[in-house]
Amino acid sequence: NVDDTRHAPAGKIITLLREKGVETIRYHDPHVPSFDVSTEEGPVEGPSVELTPEVLRAHDAAVIVTDHDAFDPHLIAEHAPTIVDTRDALSDVTDPDLREKITLLGSGDSFRPAA
Repeated sequence: NVDDTRHAPAGKIITLLREKGVETIRYHDPHVPSFDVSTEEGPVEGPSVELTPEVLRAHDAAVIVTDHDAFDPHLIAEHAPTIVDTRDALSDVTDPDLREKITLLGSGDSFRPAA
């Protein structure tokens, strides 16, 4: 719930996604209005996008790297086609159909689908 990105994993994750060929990367952070990352494939820069059902559906996946209080876990779970949750931010989502779309990373196991 702060605007300090010095230790945020988002920059490294964006770099790794670009190295894997992901071209369209957008982010939402209510505390960081713009974010720029230099990668070997070129810069990734831009403003924070509004987190709406339309934005979530327009992308292949949502990756949660920060658990801000402003995030609506049910909005993300209902509208993102696939979710990688590195903070267990969607633990309150209990609908089994929605849980199937969530993969937890960094939860103590190296990889485990959300139960």
